[in-house]
Amino acid sequence: MKKIGIYNPDTNQTEWFDDGSVELAIARARQVSPIKSGFTHRRKWKSQSMGVHRLQVPEANAFLKANGITNAHHDPRTGELVMDRNWTQADRNRLLRAKGLMDGDAGYGDYAGK
Repeated sequence: MKKIGIYNPDTNQTEWFDDGSVELAIARARQVSPIKSGFTHRRKWKSQSMGVHRLQVPEANAFLKANGITNAHHDPRTGELVMDRNWTQADRNRLLRAKGLMDGDAGYGDYAGK
């Protein structure tokens, strides 16, 4: 008999369902991780290369806000760019476009320039 495993990030465990309960497994997966679009990252993401000098942080944060990027900011202590929890690849791509940067190791769905 086949089993279906659904990873629950809240408990850090995999829940196993019997082959006959596919609908239950799907319903539980939607309940555990409701994803709006694409894969949602649950951890903060920091980048030194997309960061700025500490004295430029207020100006850089105003730039992000003006471009509609609400889930990222520059750390006032280090100048690193920090994307808050629950960011998607689309959020990261929007950020790269706004800053005029690209991902040199871009894969499927990543922004790699025009």
